[in-house]
Amino acid sequence: MGPIKYAVIGVGNMGKNHVRSLSEMPEVNLVALADANATLAGQLAKQYNCQGYTDYLEMIEREDIACVSVCVPTSMHLEVASACMRKG
Repeated sequence: MGPIKYAVIGVGNMGKNHVRSLSEMPEVNLVALADANATLAGQLAKQYNCQGYTDYLEMIEREDIACVSVCVPTSMHLEVASACMRKG
């Protein structure tokens, strides 16, 4: 089995830390990240050599992801985590 295919949803202050930490783990392949801020998503995707999205639903449909960090505001955790769990 190869590295775990990982994504991060929400790349504000906490999400940036997740992206950085995950990119340093040899057992993780950071494949994608999503954030409503297109500029930020694009910059970080380029910096960490992964796909960037502004719509996390599109990301979880298109990408082969095994694990996700949900780093959106607390009020959105249920909505985002539920969508990820429905996707499997």
